[in-house]
Amino acid sequence: MHGTATDVQGKFSITATDRDTLIFSLVGYETIIQPLWNYESSMIRMTEKGIMLEAVTIESTPFNYDGMFDDENAKLARRKLPFYLSKGKKQKRKLTWLREDNNRAKTYVDIVINNPDTKSGLMKKYSLTEDEYYKLLGDFNAKNYTVMYYLTAGELITLLNSFYEQHAGKK
Repeated sequence: MHGTATDVQGKFSITATDRDTLIFSLVGYETIIQPLWNYESSMIRMTEKGIMLEAVTIESTPFNYDGMFDDENAKLARRKLPFYLSKGKKQKRKLTWLREDNNRAKTYVDIVINNPDTKSGLMKKYSLTEDEYYKLLGDFNAKNYTVMYYLTAGELITLLNSFYEQHAGKK
């Protein structure tokens, strides 16, 4: 038994006799068994293999972010401008901090503030009025202010959904 692999265009070469049989296999495709007697070079088309999967249930457990970013928040709290710096250097350092803060808040702003689908989706899912939505958002911000600016978009959406799910019924 001999084997070979294709190049990026799917081309290959193999030395065989007319008494040999080629077996073409690829994950996700039907295997082709091709005897070589009276075989002429041609294109070989493989058919995708349909696989029926059983139903899958995905359950998530809210992740606890409490304390995860304490070090980062402590560094922010310790920001102080040395008295001996010139006014220009102090302004430059403040500007750097402002840019860092803006970058940290960007995901939150993009997902929660600038994306109308987030608001309408949560309002629809939990049957909230606009006032109720903003009341819960304020509560979310108050509870999660130490972590919400460090999360990825997916983590932030998950945390937001978990919060609304827990608190929307307690209007």
